[in-house]
Amino acid sequence: MFRESLNRSLCVLTCASLVACGQEDASDDVATRLELVEFYSRPLTDGSAVSGVRVGSDMRVISWSEVDSYATLFSNDHLPVQLNSKNGSRVLLAEFTPARAVRLLIADSSGLASQSFDASGKAVSEWSKLLPVKITSAAKIGEVVFAGGADSLGTFQLFRFERSARPTLVLSIPAGHDGRDTAAVAAHLSQNLGSLEVSLLRFPYTIWSIDVAEPRVVATTRPIDDPRIERALGATYRAVWLALRGVPLDSGSLHVIADLASDRRVAFATDGLGRILLVKEFVAPLGFVDSRLPDKVLCAVRSLEKREVVCYRWTWTADSSSAAH
Repeated sequence: MFRESLNRSLCVLTCASLVACGQEDASDDVATRLELVEFYSRPLTDGSAVSGVRVGSDMRVISWSEVDSYATLFSNDHLPVQLNSKNGSRVLLAEFTPARAVRLLIADSSGLASQSFDASGKAVSEWSKLLPVKITSAAKIGEVVFAGGADSLGTFQLFRFERSARPTLVLSIPAGHDGRDTAAVAAHLSQNLGSLEVSLLRFPYTIWSIDVAEPRVVATTRPIDDPRIERALGATYRAVWLALRGVPLDSGSLHVIADLASDRRVAFATDGLGRILLVKEFVAPLGFVDSRLPDKVLCAVRSLEKREVVCYRWTWTADSSSAAH
């Protein structure tokens, strides 16, 4: 069970192999667990929904909602600053730039645009792209941008482009592709060590790993085919469970499927080949939103008495008390 002790340490996942968890210099027969130790938290004063959060190395925080036209910047020594894009747009992604500015990727009825803001909140438009579908998700890996959304038939179309290049179609996921659900396809986009992950919000929660340079699909993962995940979700998973955006974790990713009717969560970790290494059920009002691999920092949005961003340092530790999964 997911548990939080008085020393604010979280034991999240357990696996049977340190090698499988990214610790290549250890024995295969040693059980290990992912332990998260909290070192930072910040209240989110904005009352709107939160779709994403980015935490900088200087612990500045940007939060945004994919239904709003603004993001909020939280700094350690200033009041929150609202970064407003044009009316009718939606913020899909935010990032810090080396010059301490903030860059937003925003979607509107015609496509996708990039907009930068200085520390005072002054905006500078950078570029825009016309795209043939309503864009609902985006990711940026270096100078390469991926953007996706469903067309009039419900097919999710993923496009790739660089600033000066024409968008090219990378992947199409038709409605009813699994033979069951005919609703328009909705998907998260997230980066992982230079590759792109496309993950379905709803059943069967499929994850496609895409090589950015080619681009091509290099791995496909169907979490619902794992009996541990299917058993944890139970019979009502299609109605009340929704997949959250994956975040990088060592050489793989950490994913969470959340019960919209409660605080139940099912977390699972994948490796660079899309294999599910370990699965854990827990009950807590949080979702992981960001990570910084060099610092081994994992961040989440947590809703207790108030909504807040909380950051943990992660370590893999030997676990003699837990059975290997």
